Amino acid sequence: MRATSIFLLFAVGIFCSSGDAKTDWDANEVTQPACENYLLPACPKNLDPVCGTDQVTYANECLLCLNNNVKKVNVQIKKHGRCTKP
Repeated sequence: MRATSIFLLFAVGIFCSSGDAKTDWDANEVTQPACENYLLPACPKNLDPVCGTDQVTYANECLLCLNNNVKKVNVQIKKHGRCTKP
């Protein structure tokens, strides 16, 4: 029984440490917002902040897309979460 428990803990550890999960090391990776997922100009009111490459914090990805559409710009997602002041 003890050997099985050790094996399972080891297997879970390897499983959790592998894969393509986003980590803090990916923080410098700029991504294009998925604007095709939204019916602009109707954005949801959920709070899921994203930091744009223009250093503006948007309440959610849809509002970043709306800004891009209205201002005819191409602001991308610098990171998920609020922008930090330099």
